[in-house]
Amino acid sequence: MEKKAYHVLLSGRVQHVGFRFWTQCLAIKLNIKGHIKNLPDGYTVELYAEGKVDRLEKFLELLKSSHPYAKVTSFEKKEIETKDYKDFTIIR
Repeated sequence: MEKKAYHVLLSGRVQHVGFRFWTQCLAIKLNIKGHIKNLPDGYTVELYAEGKVDRLEKFLELLKSSHPYAKVTSFEKKEIETKDYKDFTIIR
């Protein structure tokens, strides 16, 4: 199965609602590797994610609307080269 990687910026109500932890749990469940961090603007998170194409696409779709308290108003993704991350981490 083909593997892909994306750099993603998600904006809206994605900080102070448990979004990074929720994303990490979802990534572990779907075997997605990479990391997520809050950006200093207070309403954007930055995500690097890689994995098998079908799981990665499902993961990205769930990020847009499945969190119970977040509201994603902007979703920008760019395909990048894979970096062979070993796990999925939250950068603080």
